Order: sequence, then structure tokens, then C-alpha cells
Amino acid sequence: MEIVRKTKKGIYLRRHPKFGTLIFSPFSGLFLAVADNFSEDVERYCNNKTHDLPEKIINHLNIGNEKYKCASFDVENWLPSKEHFSDIDELPDGQPIVLNWLISNRCNCNCTYCYAGDVIDKEFAEVDEIKIAKELLDMNPLAIVLSGGEPLLEKNKLKNVLNTIGNRTGIMLDTNGLIYQQDIVPLLKKYNVVVRISLDSLLNSVNSKIRPQKDKKDNELGVQTIVKNILSYREAGIPVLVHTVLSTMNKKHIEDLSIQLPLLNVNGWRIFTIVRPNDDAKKDSFDKLMKYGKVKTIEEAEKNIQKEMTYFERKFKSESHFHVQILPDSTTKHNSVILVMPDGKLMTEGMFKSAKTIIEKESLFKKVDLRSHYERYFGII
Repeated sequence: MEIVRKTKKGIYLRRHPKFGTLIFSPFSGLFLAVADNFSEDVERYCNNKTHDLPEKIINHLNIGNEKYKCASFDVENWLPSKEHFSDIDELPDGQPIVLNWLISNRCNCNCTYCYAGDVIDKEFAEVDEIKIAKELLDMNPLAIVLSGGEPLLEKNKLKNVLNTIGNRTGIMLDTNGLIYQQDIVPLLKKYNVVVRISLDSLLNSVNSKIRPQKDKKDNELGVQTIVKNILSYREAGIPVLVHTVLSTMNKKHIEDLSIQLPLLNVNGWRIFTIVRPNDDAKKDSFDKLMKYGKVKTIEEAEKNIQKEMTYFERKFKSESHFHVQILPDSTTKHNSVILVMPDGKLMTEGMFKSAKTIIEKESLFKKVDLRSHYERYFGII
């Protein structure tokens, strides 16, 4: 197994001999994989050298790259197909694919389904973020997600982290899109950071109900602010992915998003089904979000959302430079993600519920399900 390397094209590679090469593309924010027999040519291609690669792989490596024009496509995360992987049942287990670092426990929103409800506004010991960043790099992740809370509320910490991990691993920044820090933008561009923005509806009245800001007067211009910031990131040449979480309240809004998001020149769109929050204090607001209109039960709501996503998936076809990933249900176990708390502790979600459990750096995959960890980023294998 080799350390993660940034190639001349900006694509990150981590090769696993006899298995294949894992790939993170900062053009699209996608994780890809190729079998070992393609590994050398992928590396040569990504370093602008002579290569012999199928066009299909080249197309996937260039999803989101505006310098490369390719035809419409469907994203296939295992390339060219899982049949090429001789050791598909023996996945490399030495190092994580992604570390999700909740670097901030502060947020300017109070979302009804907050994933980090047990982190926001909670007390954590003060830490040396540069030291933690170096420790995470020692784990050789293909990418690190900087999340929270809202990481842009921790500007100095974010700058320190970016300058420590930049160009040494892929980086994604999760944000609600309501804050634009101009002095952070040069670092995002320098280190090829992918910005992922949460947006559940282009109707401000709906998005602000689902993802209300703590300062209620700011809700009046919420979507307008998010759209403005998306355009600002794109004008600066920073890749933007939009994350949409479907509930009963916004399930009919995805067609409008599918029309409008390409006009914002975003690089990609991921659509999820809502999951129950891990903060019991949000149970009532979550229930209101799901039991919307004539829907009487959570089970009915979940069934209706699934039906809507299935219908949309059949109808919608992604065009070149705008990839779409539709995740209609939970296909991976809870304990597939590796979380880093604001104080640097490593955790994962429990197998049967969202409560978090501590994991050890030396034995990550005793509590984190290895196959589910791979499937979370590369699709069903």
C-alpha cells in the first residue's frame, strides 16, 4: 500500500498492489476505483504521461473538469466493473478512505434533522488542531471532510488545518452555504478543496423551515444568500457539490432543483433520504417535517419519499459536467463512517442507531464495518 499522492492533474491516488487504485477527484468530489491492471496507466494519465486507458475510465476521471468535454454519462464508481477486481472480497483494511472531521461545534443554523445534534453547542476540550491534522494525515486517508457544525465559523482553525493537510490528501468542506469568507477562498483554490453546500429547496419559505437559522431575521434571505455564495465559489473556480435531503415537505421540489442547479454551474448534486436525528430534542421538529400535509405517520412519510425518489431517478438523466448521485435508501450500515470529534477523538455511529461510539486508531475496522466503509464511497460491491 502506498501513501496518498496528488498527481499533476490534481487527482489523488492511493494504490493497493494486487487490488487496484483508489481515486479521489477534486473536480467532481467523486471517489473512483480501478483494478490493478489499470493502475499504472491511471497514474501515468494523471501525471500527463503517455498511457493506454479505456475511454470510459478517462471520462470518469474527468467528470467535472471544465477543460475536458465528454458526452453524457452515468457514474459508475467501480471502474470498469467489479468483475475486474480479483480480490474484491478481500478489501484493503489498513487505512481509511475518508475521515469526517467535525472541526466545529458551532453552527448558525438549527436544522430539523441535524446529523451533529449531539455535537452542536456541546463542550469539548480545547485542542491543537495542527497536531490533530498531522495525526489524521498519518492515517493516510484518501480524503478528509471538514465539517461541523459550520466550519466557516472557525476561520483561524480552518486556515491552520487547510495549510497542514493541503495537497497531502483530498479535502472537502461541508457548509450550509450561508457564510462566505473571502480570505478563506484563496486557500480553497490553492488546495483544490471541494465545497459541499446543503440546499433542500429553492423556495426560501421551505428551505428556511427545514434548515432555519438561529437568527430568525436572516431566514428572509436564506436561499438568496446560498445561491449568491454558490455563484461566488464557482466564479473563483472552486468546485461545488449540492447536498439535498428529502423529507415530506420538500420531496416535490427536486425537479425544480434539477432545472435550476445546472444554471448555477455546480459540479454535482447528491440527493439523500432523511434520517432520524440523533438528538432527542429534535424529535418534535423532525416529526412535523415528516408528518406534513396529509401524511399521518413517519413510516408513511418514508415510503412516500422513497417512491418519489424512485420516480425521479427513472426520469432524470445527468448531463455532462453535472453528475448526480441519488441515494434512495440506507444501503450501508451506520458503522461505516469514521468521525473525528472537535476534540480529536475517533468515533463511529452504533450499528443499530445513530449514537456514537469511540474507536481506536490502531484498530479502526474492529468497530467500523470494512465492506460498508467501502460501499459508502464506492457503491455496492
